[in-house]
Formats: sequence, structure tokens, C-alpha cells
Amino acid sequence: MSSQQKCPYCGSENTLWSGDISRGRKECGQCRKHFGLKTVTVYSEKLLEHLPNAGLLFYKGVPEDKYLLALGKNVIGRSGTVKLRRYEHRGQCFISREHCVIRVKFDAARGELHYFLEDGYEGTPSSNGTFYKGEKLGSPGQKITWNLPDSAEINLGGEDAFILRHYVFPDSLKEQYAVKEVNDGGTE
Repeated sequence: MSSQQKCPYCGSENTLWSGDISRGRKECGQCRKHFGLKTVTVYSEKLLEHLPNAGLLFYKGVPEDKYLLALGKNVIGRSGTVKLRRYEHRGQCFISREHCVIRVKFDAARGELHYFLEDGYEGTPSSNGTFYKGEKLGSPGQKITWNLPDSAEINLGGEDAFILRHYVFPDSLKEQYAVKEVNDGGTE
């Protein structure tokens, strides 16, 4: 596949071929000067084929209680796609059936996963709230999404704390699926 890049010396357009991209240099067809190519590394979505899970939620009170996350939308709750055990406090459970959503998305530019937290499900807020960093997410009609770091503590219903653990691709695997791209969109 070819793309174009301007020569920084004379300004003429030059067609880039896969050999130019792999070398990281191009000889200008007009002025014959060599210039470095503006390339970035991105990661192929084929990297996702090696994903054992997309992360874990650990219940802080019972670390053996862990819940697997999948790529895409994870509905967290007593009857969600990530079904939580019923945790009772003073004879009451504070976790809704569909309490919150954690969306796991692939970032091809970094070769990593990102985790986004929303309270409630399909426009209906949870009964007792979802908290991150002590702050309640959203109020009725307001949708707030957080991009969660690894080891983030999420509190459901004000009583139950969970720790999010990201899945991190091993560097050796990322290297196999690294693709050089020219900034203007051409690929090797």
C-alpha cells in the first residue's frame, strides 16, 4: 500500500512504498535529498485474539470473590452480564440487579485496554448509587463516565467496594502485532 508525504526540503509530494516505511526514510524524487518519515506504531486488533479476559473485579471484603470482565459492555449487578453475589449489610443488599456498566475498549494507538464506568443501565440509574473516588456518578438524567485506572476502587450502593484490575498485554505479544503507520494514514 502506498501513501504520500511531502519532502521537507523542496515541498514536492512523494509516493511512499512499503520499503520506504520499513526503512523509515525516503529519497525525494524531485531534489534527491533523503528525509525521515513521520511514522507511528499502532497495534492490530488481532492482538485481541489472545485476550484471556478483559480484566477482573475483586470484591474488597472477600478478595477470593473475583469477576471476569469481557471486551465491550459489562453490565455489573445481581442479574447483569457480570453477575455479582448478593452481599448483605444489616440484612439488606445495596447492589441493584443492573447496577452499573463497565465498558472495556481497545486502544490501537497504545495497544492497551481502557475501562469506562457508568452508573445504572439503559438510562435507569442504580437504586443506591455508584461511587468512584468518593464521588457519586451522575444524578437522574445526567450521564457521567469515568476512565478508570488500574486498581481503581469502585463502590456500589455505598457499602460494597470492588477493585478493578486491568488486563495488560505482555510486551512480547504487543511486539508481534505492532504495525508502523505513516501519520497521514498509509500503512506498511
